[in-house]
Amino acid sequence: MNSDLVIRKIKHFSFFVLIFLSPINFSDDSLENQKELISFFDYFEGKDLTDTNTRLESKQYALEKCSALSFVWIGGDNEIFDLGDAFFEEAIVLAGKGKRQVVYDNIQGYGIDYINHWWKYGNPNNGDYTKLMKDDMMICLEIVEEGDLQKKYEGWKDSKLIED
Repeated sequence: MNSDLVIRKIKHFSFFVLIFLSPINFSDDSLENQKELISFFDYFEGKDLTDTNTRLESKQYALEKCSALSFVWIGGDNEIFDLGDAFFEEAIVLAGKGKRQVVYDNIQGYGIDYINHWWKYGNPNNGDYTKLMKDDMMICLEIVEEGDLQKKYEGWKDSKLIED
C-alpha cells in the first residue's frame, strides 16, 4: 500500500496523527473500567504527519483498528479470508513478523473497545451501528480503496503471514 496516498487521504479529512505502537493491556474488560473509544477523526485531530515515525505509527494504528472494526462489523473472525484479515496482514507486514503477537493483542483490544462502545451507545441486537463506528468504517474503506486491498487479497483462502 502506498503510504503517501493514505497520508494524503487522511490530510484530506483534516487529520493529523501521532500514535505510539505499544501493546495494550486489558486486565478488566467491564464497561466501567474501559477507556472511552475515540473516533479516527478525534484521534487524528491536531497531530503532525510531517514526521516519518508519526506517519508509520499512525498507519500501524489505523490498520490495527480497521482490522478490529472489520471483525466486529461482520460478527467476528471466520474461516473465510475477509477484510479484517487483510488489515491484519497489512499490519503485520508494517510492524514486522516478529511483532505478530503485539499486533494481534492490539487488534483484540480495539475489538473489545468497539464492542463495549456499541453496547453502550448503539444496539448490537438490531445491528444499529453508532456514528463513531460508521465514521471509522468510512476511513477504513478509504484505506481499502487507496491500497487496492480488494485486488491485492483477491482469491486468498487463508492468511499467509498470520499462520507463520
